[in-house]
Amino acid sequence: MQQRRVQVVVIAPQAPAAAPRDWELVDTLDPKSTRWREWLARVPKLPLLPEFRQEPLRNVKGSTRRHLNRDLSELPVGGWQAYPLSVAGVGQPHILDVEYPSDVEQCLGISIIEPNAVGQVVPLGLDSGVQVAPGVAGDAPRLLHHRLVFWPRTATPLVLLVNRHERLSAVFGQIQIQAGPLTLPPVAAAETAAAARPARLLAAYFDRPLFVENFSATEAADESGSRSLRDWLTFYEGGKRLVEYLKFVGYNGAVLCVARQGSSIYPSSNPRRSTTPAPTSPPARIRCPKTFWRCSSDCSNVTDSNWCPPCSSRRPSTSWNSRSATIRRRPPAFD
Repeated sequence: MQQRRVQVVVIAPQAPAAAPRDWELVDTLDPKSTRWREWLARVPKLPLLPEFRQEPLRNVKGSTRRHLNRDLSELPVGGWQAYPLSVAGVGQPHILDVEYPSDVEQCLGISIIEPNAVGQVVPLGLDSGVQVAPGVAGDAPRLLHHRLVFWPRTATPLVLLVNRHERLSAVFGQIQIQAGPLTLPPVAAAETAAAARPARLLAAYFDRPLFVENFSATEAADESGSRSLRDWLTFYEGGKRLVEYLKFVGYNGAVLCVARQGSSIYPSSNPRRSTTPAPTSPPARIRCPKTFWRCSSDCSNVTDSNWCPPCSSRRPSTSWNSRSATIRRRPPAFD
């Protein structure tokens, strides 16, 4: 007996109004804490991460630096550490807040680590970070905050901190998690009105179509449970969250590359970024750009004449790679 599962996408003409909720503190992590037994009880088992015992997940032991009347954590060159995060709800927007000093030259990578639908950790995910240049005379040293918006796919994600500087240590303070709104609220009306005079397009540019990874869209496991696949829900969540984020930080449009490096996210026979859910099923071709455009309408207020939906673009496969590396913009990090 043959069976076939079909997904049907139904989107209302207008998005339901969400009750406004304030951002609230969910948890505060002190990397210098020695309560590792409690910490270990919250850490999930991830297949691609090394085993560890009664100590934090790391490749080298960090130290403490006294700076700005605070005890800050210090990672040596090449060092990394990972910490579990408490979340208010799976699929709900959260803000990761990492403290760092403004007068310490460093390059600190910050990533959210979670398994996919089949329990594997893949290289492409939500990656961000801060790079502090040498200080300028006259600037008062202070603690700054790097904030990263993410949607957890699991109840216990990990935050990975990596020192990416070739010569200097990385220094950071407390790590906080905030949650509250069920969807990202748009920028304040006063700021939106000010940005609209004169009306100009302020668009986020994606040189690669990684909005699914950047916004932690859920995937589906195939029938064998060995492969994580992208379906209609994956692209709907990714597109919806991207549009929410654009309005959250004040953009009024986006330019999304849909064809690059010999592949595309629209229906194509190229398997590199195939949007076909499963190779053994009849070709259910997902028209991602059309769905993405529809997501922009679903997330936008129909009375907001300043909102411009995303538009697609095509890029050469090789000649622009070096240039795109210098102008790449990868939301959802915001400082």
